[in-house]
Amino acid sequence: LYTLYTEVIKDGETKEIYTKKAGIAKSEIIDCSLLMNGTPITLKGVNRHENNSKTGRAISAEQIRTELLDIKENNLNAIRASHYTNHPLFYELCSEIGIYVMDEADCETHGAECTGDLGALNKDKNWFDAFFDRVSRMYAINKNETCINIWSLGNECGHGENNDRCVSWLLEQDVKKPVKDNNNSMVDPDGGYFETTGYMPMQKLYEMAAGARRPLMMLEYAHAMGNSPGGLEDIWNWVYENEVCCGGYVWEYKSHGFYTEGKDGKPRYLYGGDFPDKYHWSNFSLDGYHTSDGNPKPSWRELKEVSAPVYVRWKKDGIDIKNTNDFKSLNNMKLYWTIRNDGLTTCEGEQVIDSLAARQWKRISLPFEKAVSEGIVTADCVFSVDGKEIAHKQKILYDLPHSQTVKEPYNHNIVEKCNNITVNGDDFSVTFSDGILCKLIKNNDTIIDAPMKINLMRAPTDNDGIVGFSPRLIDEWNGYLLNSIMFGCHNTSFEESPESVIVYASGKILPYSHYWGFEGI
Repeated sequence: LYTLYTEVIKDGETKEIYTKKAGIAKSEIIDCSLLMNGTPITLKGVNRHENNSKTGRAISAEQIRTELLDIKENNLNAIRASHYTNHPLFYELCSEIGIYVMDEADCETHGAECTGDLGALNKDKNWFDAFFDRVSRMYAINKNETCINIWSLGNECGHGENNDRCVSWLLEQDVKKPVKDNNNSMVDPDGGYFETTGYMPMQKLYEMAAGARRPLMMLEYAHAMGNSPGGLEDIWNWVYENEVCCGGYVWEYKSHGFYTEGKDGKPRYLYGGDFPDKYHWSNFSLDGYHTSDGNPKPSWRELKEVSAPVYVRWKKDGIDIKNTNDFKSLNNMKLYWTIRNDGLTTCEGEQVIDSLAARQWKRISLPFEKAVSEGIVTADCVFSVDGKEIAHKQKILYDLPHSQTVKEPYNHNIVEKCNNITVNGDDFSVTFSDGILCKLIKNNDTIIDAPMKINLMRAPTDNDGIVGFSPRLIDEWNGYLLNSIMFGCHNTSFEESPESVIVYASGKILPYSHYWGFEGI
């Protein structure tokens, strides 16, 4: 990165001096790879809004720098400027810190979905000037920003001729960069497009990668609303093994609650419906990897780990490691490994990895086979460079049953009445009713005093749906009455020995409606 000085001189007198950070950065697509200066890159990115819980869209230079350093220090290298061009300082700092930027025009026709076509305005020629004004303005303002490696035509605009005309115009300009078009249209197949997906199951990635002609990009994924997101490790394990995917951008950096002080003097963060507002009353703006005041949620640390410079593939006799950097070698890296059995260290060691070039693999032998034992056997591999931890990988190697101790005979009697079975011992009493444990008394203390219930439904997260706003999966689950599953007992029996009593029950597991179910024992 260089500093460019521009001086305006009139009649020998300096009237103005302007400086600009400038670099040599050629971004392009060749086959299924996104390249920077001829080298394939992977986007470990995040969608980011310009937002402050106290000042709204008016954000300070200090906040911008703090957020960008946080992103960089947590192993991410890319930001999608969702969904508009950002403060000028943002681009300057991204170039300085080293963060790729997908610059995005402020085009969105999400609301047109009520017509049955998200791209209704995109297909209407009368709206071309509105689309072109935003795209051309983005280019004019930011064409000299080194950090920008992708132009984006906007967000959720559907497909139409207006979009295609803007793409064609961008590809004719002097500063050429790959173009992200939400709908993967192919105005110019050689101009640089992506196969984009988002909020996808793993199967979607497999299918798209199999037929990809361009880099596969996860434009928005791993939505962080509520108790989420899951799947980060699965997704990135796949990305590191399938370089047809150039990575992507999680949704999103920070939640958008508005600060207020509650009656108890403690801060509260307001969101849709608190104002009151009729059409935006849900918590859909609270979907960040940081809370509204900027504190990281646990998922941010998980994202840091899966984006680490070291990826591990576990083997029976050791590990394969990959340097996930695109340019930087890992030199004099130390590996500290520990094997534990039920939490107790059984063996450990360390070794130095002299050099591992970017995107290269290396096999490291470790004594995993010697760790075969009873109980839970885990391996921890901690990687550090210059004393700083850069990755911590953990794996359950084995989960083996403990040796069975010899059971001593005990005094007991069994009382069977209809579908009730009670086992009485010297210091306990256990009762099963219709195959369900319903009472347990130990040393005259009642531990269970009501029938236990079968639960095949976990509590829904906000991503599963919001009742009354966006029900999604919740409607389907409630339609099947998953929250009312019960066990309908057909018959019970028991098997007795001097050391134990085994109670068997068979029947049907089904909801109250009895419309569906399955046999269980």
